[in-house]
Formats: sequence, structure tokens, C-alpha cells
Amino acid sequence: MPSYTYECDKCGLVDVRQPITEPPHRKCPQCGGEKVRRIIGAGGGILTRGSAPQQQHGCGGCPHGKACGRE
Repeated sequence: MPSYTYECDKCGLVDVRQPITEPPHRKCPQCGGEKVRRIIGAGGGILTRGSAPQQQHGCGGCPHGKACGRE
């Protein structure tokens, strides 16, 4: 479940875990304040498993060498 940061005029920044399908809060989930807005952050990034793009075949850095046939 993603975590969103809200900025409240009364209590400052508040981190909230909520489903991605749920609409943004209209009131502060911590204090109930009326002036709250969701902050768009950089996020946690994308985690992948397996070879990184710079290590894929054909980039010149193949760990198998040209003899492997996976050029």
C-alpha cells in the first residue's frame, strides 16, 4: 500500500498509508483540520530484479563474452 504525504496548516506534514484507489483526504487524517493538501513527492523509485540495463547483452559489457551467443 502506498504512503502519501499531506501538508496540514495546523500540524504540518503527515504521512498516511492508503490504497491507490482511495481519493485524497479532504481533511487532515491526524487533526481533522480543513486545510490539507497531498504533496507529490519523488516516491521510492522502481525496484527491479535481474540484470540492470547497462548489463544487458549487446551493450559491450556482457558478462558472458561474445562466445556465449547472446549478443
